[in-house]
Amino acid sequence: MSNWKKIIVSGSQAHLSSVTASNGSIISGSLTMSGSIVNVNNLDFNMTSTVPSAAGRFVWDDGNGSLDLGLKGGNVNLLLGQQTYARIFNAEATTLNKGEVVYISGSQGNRVSAKRADYIGEGDSATTIGFVAESIASGAEGFIITNGVLENLNTVGLTQGKLLYLSSSGQYSETKPIAPQHTVTLGYVERVHATVGSIYVKIDNGYELDELHNVLTTGVSNGDLLMYSASLWKNSKQLSGSYGLTGSLQATSFTGSLQGSASYALQSLSASFATTASYVLGGGGGATVTNPGDNYVITSDGTSGGLVGEGNLSFNGSILNVTGSVIANRYTGSLQYFDYNTNTNTSNGIGIGLSATNNYYNGVGIGELAQSNYSNGVGIGYYASSNYNGGIGIGFLSANNYDIGVGIGYGSQLCNNYGVGIGAYTRTNGNGPGTVSIGSYSKAERQNEFVTTATNSSVNKAQSIIQKFREKSLASSGGVLQELFTDDSSARVTILASSVYQFRFQINAIETSTFVCKTWEVVGAIKRDASNNTTMVRNPIYIVTSAEAGSANWDVTVDADDTNEALRLRVKHDAANNVIFSATIWATETRI
Repeated sequence: MSNWKKIIVSGSQAHLSSVTASNGSIISGSLTMSGSIVNVNNLDFNMTSTVPSAAGRFVWDDGNGSLDLGLKGGNVNLLLGQQTYARIFNAEATTLNKGEVVYISGSQGNRVSAKRADYIGEGDSATTIGFVAESIASGAEGFIITNGVLENLNTVGLTQGKLLYLSSSGQYSETKPIAPQHTVTLGYVERVHATVGSIYVKIDNGYELDELHNVLTTGVSNGDLLMYSASLWKNSKQLSGSYGLTGSLQATSFTGSLQGSASYALQSLSASFATTASYVLGGGGGATVTNPGDNYVITSDGTSGGLVGEGNLSFNGSILNVTGSVIANRYTGSLQYFDYNTNTNTSNGIGIGLSATNNYYNGVGIGELAQSNYSNGVGIGYYASSNYNGGIGIGFLSANNYDIGVGIGYGSQLCNNYGVGIGAYTRTNGNGPGTVSIGSYSKAERQNEFVTTATNSSVNKAQSIIQKFREKSLASSGGVLQELFTDDSSARVTILASSVYQFRFQINAIETSTFVCKTWEVVGAIKRDASNNTTMVRNPIYIVTSAEAGSANWDVTVDADDTNEALRLRVKHDAANNVIFSATIWATETRI
């Protein structure tokens, strides 16, 4: 046999106990061999073979350009040099499906165990290992791919060439996770198809900051900075070294010295700092803020009360006198400002200006001699004083405005009890809410009165008036007239001595159940002489401007009340339910 050039063995039952083959021996059909094959120089596979792959079979895959080895179970084929597979134990309670992403959860026997990976937590993502390559029942073993192409997937909805990221419950996405979700890259979309789609698997689990070789963190807490020290990045809340700053700096604690531009040094010392022991410069010794190049920085020599300013700031331990400007975020206590004789403002009072003194209990005086504003009163202007109980006076000599009254203008005074005066020497004289005086020397004489005038004389001869009567709900009056007032009980339209008062009433009445309405206008004039005789100049003119059915017996009467020196309005009705009456006067008043 040593001279044979070829051995041809045909048939499925052919059997040789010992063969030495050389020079291109050809075996066709099926050959069962026992023992070993030794001294093989090379094996050439038929690159045109159509033999299908199967578990335990090694065939040429011309499409992928590699040898194809069928793995256990017959569901997975290994392309030599192109793929890496691992056999794992399914530790989930359900079947792992092909294409799901898994992480190493532990081990079972001789296999690592795996579960579905998830980007939510470190434990479910840090050991992500690959994609499931075949369906693996719960508690069974199967193959996963850790590198290379995974074929025969549904990749519809993905974009060819896109990077894939781990998502939730073993899924993947083209959307990059956002911290605190964990970023794990899985590979790339190779082909988009409903049944033969493919993914190139390349797992990168990403890193926590403390997993980097040149980062060392211990006891991490909110607000930590990452500082470089001795070839390592370390967490710290302490800055060490010299730093530049662009912008503003806000701090709740400070140790050492702060040096910088004038604007930094000025704004860094707000009044709130001074209420904390660690910020009281000169009070405890050693605290220093310096910047020798400007005239705005406070410095301390380290002794109690030894706080002084460069050029235009001085401090004697209890009072800070300032020439120039001060910027503060807030203050506690009293602010006494800018000139002499301002040091008697107490109890959160503020005085700003020459001799702006004795402002207290949250009172504010702004202007020379703006004094004695207290109990939330505010005076703004020269001698704007004695505004209290929420009163506000704005203007030269705007004083004695109180009880939520407001006076605005030169000499606007006695605007009180919710009254408002706007204009020089305006008054509301305590006539209550709704009382307004507008114009120089205008003066409200009655409650709920809106007064306006145009004069520069202290002897006010004439005013225009709008006055509101308080609405009143009346039960059936049985034909008896009942008086309406400008307040809830007794305030009347009092006629001034030596004056004439021309008026136009508008009066409304509405029944509260049926909404029947009636309206009137009444025009007339009333006067009061120097002997306090109050009479009508002539009988009023009554005009019924509207009257609905059911209101025929409703009536109004306007006359002179000589006893109370007033213009009187009385009303009546016969309705079964209440009728609400309301009235407004437009008037011109002239006095001697």
